[in-house]
Amino acid sequence: MKSYFLLSFSLIGLLGVAQERVWSLKECISYAMENNLSIERSKLNLESAEYDSEISKFDFLPDLNGSGSESITFGKTPNPTTYQFETSTRSDLSLQLNSNITVFNAGRLRNTFKLNKEQVHSSLYALKELENNVSINIANAYLQILFQKELLEIAEQQLKLSEKQYERMQIRVDNGVESISKLLEVESQFYTDKQAEQTAFFNLQNSQLNLFQLLDIQDYESQEIEIPIIEIPETLVHLSVHDIFQRSKQNLPQFKKNEADKAVSKLNTKVVKAGKMPTLSLGAGMNSRASFTLNQQGNLPANQQLEDLFSQNVSLNLRVPIFNKFRNNLNIQKALLSEMQVEVNEKEINNQVYKDIQSALFNAKSAFEAYITAEKAFMSSSESYKNANERYKLDVLSIYDFQQSKNALFSAKSRLTQAKYDYIFKTLVLKFYQGQSITLE
Repeated sequence: MKSYFLLSFSLIGLLGVAQERVWSLKECISYAMENNLSIERSKLNLESAEYDSEISKFDFLPDLNGSGSESITFGKTPNPTTYQFETSTRSDLSLQLNSNITVFNAGRLRNTFKLNKEQVHSSLYALKELENNVSINIANAYLQILFQKELLEIAEQQLKLSEKQYERMQIRVDNGVESISKLLEVESQFYTDKQAEQTAFFNLQNSQLNLFQLLDIQDYESQEIEIPIIEIPETLVHLSVHDIFQRSKQNLPQFKKNEADKAVSKLNTKVVKAGKMPTLSLGAGMNSRASFTLNQQGNLPANQQLEDLFSQNVSLNLRVPIFNKFRNNLNIQKALLSEMQVEVNEKEINNQVYKDIQSALFNAKSAFEAYITAEKAFMSSSESYKNANERYKLDVLSIYDFQQSKNALFSAKSRLTQAKYDYIFKTLVLKFYQGQSITLE
C-alpha cells in the first residue's frame, strides 16, 4: 500500500517528476523549500531588497553625464561665434560633460543606506519565518499520513479476523452446529468491518491525491513516503512556558524581523527629517559648441570651433527648503506613526508567541496524558479480548458478546494510534519553539 502526506498550502513542482520515489520527511521539506510559490516570492522580495541596498551604496559616488545636441535655426538669429545677428539658416552643435556629488544632506544618503541594509535583514527573516511555517505544515502532514496508514492496517486486521470468523461460522452452520441467525450476525459484522476498511483506504488515498496535487506531481500513485521508526517522546513535565518563550526569542525569525523593522522605522524617520535640511552639492562640467551657416562658405572647421569655445566650470549648489505645502512635517508625523506601529507589532508578537507556546505546552501535556490513558485502555481491551476469545472457543460466550469485545479492542487500538501521533506532533511544535529542527529522528 502506497502512503503519502498532505499539505495545506500550494507548492509547485516539476511536471517531469513521475519516477517512483520514496520521500523522507527531510526530502519533503527540502522539496518544498525549492518549489513553494510563497517561498519563491519571498526570495524574490529578498533579492529586490538586496538590489535596493546596492543602489543606495553607490549613491555616495559622483555621477557623470554627457550630453550633446544639434539644432537648425531659421531667420534672424545671433551667430554664436561672431555675436552678430544674421538672417540665415544655421546649424548649432553643443557638447557637455557634467558631474555632481552631494556634499551635505543631513545624513540622508547614509541613513538611506543603513535603512536598506536593515530592510534586507527584515526580508531575510520574513523568508525564514515562512520556511518555518512550511516545515511545520509538512511535518503535520507527514505524520497525518503515517496515522492514516496505521488506521488502515488496523482496519485490515479487523477485517481479516471477521473474514476468518465468518468462514468458521459458515462451516459450523453447514454442519448443523450453529443456526443461520448466528451466521447472519457474523456476516453483518464482516460487511461492517469491510466498510470501515474501505473508508480507511479512501481516506488515505484522498490524502495522497491532495498532497501530490499541491506538489504539482501528476503521477502521485508512484510516490511513497518513508516509514520511519518513531520513538514516543519523554514526558514534558520539566518544561515551562517561560523557559520555552525565552529560547524562542533567541531562535524564532519573527522576533529578529521585528528588530530589523524597528531599525528600519527609526532610520526612515531620520531620512524624512533630513528633507527639512539644506542640501549642498558640488558640480563640475565641461562644454563646447560649434556653429555653421548652411549653404555659405567660410565656416570655421568644427574641431577648431570646439577647441576655441571649450570651457570648464565648477559650481557649489545650495538648496534650502522653505515651503513645500507642509509635506515634510506631515511625512515626519507619518514616520513617527510607523515607529509606533512597529512597537505595537513587537508587543503583539510577544503576546501571540507566548500564548502559542502556552497552548502548545498545555496541548502537548494533555496529549501525553491522553496517550498514557489510551495505552492503558488498549492493554485492558487486549486482555479482555483474549479472555473473550477463549470463552468463545469453549462456546460459553455468545457471538454478539465476542464481537463486542473484538470491536472494543480495535477501537482502543485506533484511539491509541491517534493519541500517539497527536502527541508526537505536539512535541514537534514545542521543539520548534525551542529552536530545534523539524525531524522525526
